[in-house]
Amino acid sequence: HPIATAILYPVHGIGAVWLYLQQFILAGMESHLFMQRAADGTLEFCANYHLGTHPELHYYMFISPAWMLGLQIVFYLMVPWLLPRPKLIVSVLVCSFAARVAAWQLGLNQDPWTHRFFPFELGVLLLGVVSYSLYARIRSHRPQWLSRPWIGWAALAGLTAMLIGFPLLRGMGQWAFWLCNLTAVAVFPFAFHATMRVKWDRWFGELSYPVYIVHLLVMSAGEFFLGVPLNRLVYFAIPVSLVVALALDRAQNRFDAFRRSQVK
Repeated sequence: HPIATAILYPVHGIGAVWLYLQQFILAGMESHLFMQRAADGTLEFCANYHLGTHPELHYYMFISPAWMLGLQIVFYLMVPWLLPRPKLIVSVLVCSFAARVAAWQLGLNQDPWTHRFFPFELGVLLLGVVSYSLYARIRSHRPQWLSRPWIGWAALAGLTAMLIGFPLLRGMGQWAFWLCNLTAVAVFPFAFHATMRVKWDRWFGELSYPVYIVHLLVMSAGEFFLGVPLNRLVYFAIPVSLVVALALDRAQNRFDAFRRSQVK
């Protein structure tokens, strides 16, 4: 529990302020994954928090999976400045991926550098812009084949099969990263066009983040009450997290309805 962790292993100085401030402002929340608690209670840089001191700083987080919001918020703040500048987008993409490759060559090819460091993830997030630009350009020409939904569904099925079989691609090393991301860029425009009017697809997409937010809590509760290691609780966590997420979604809808009624 974050409160118990803070009492047993207090953090001092400016590090304590930042450790909790980031959980309120959200921006920069991923930074705790690049630090560790030193012996004197201050925070210091750590290249691999899995090999750092105990306890790891994510134990101080009230909702530790929310670190992803830190990346997304900063990216969304940059989008209005980047979108009108296509050449700048290309430059940022090249610099981001070049920096990632250089870091891999230096041995920074493990968590958190693989998917939590913003300068590296900026290029991945911008691939979404590239994907939408590809879709907009294809749609403007109104090709007949784009109106055939099975093309989008087939492309999406292929991408899903690739992601499910991703462990088989680990032998490709860095090339597996590039293959999956570039395939996604090519597939998403057609998948979006095929599913944009499917109601259950929208509902499922909106439910995905609540499931992500609660899954670790569910797995931790299963570990505590059932005495089963986290890595063996995946199939337990999926249905339970779905139920919890549905309950949260329903509660949020009721709260939103109440809030709207007060405005009227």
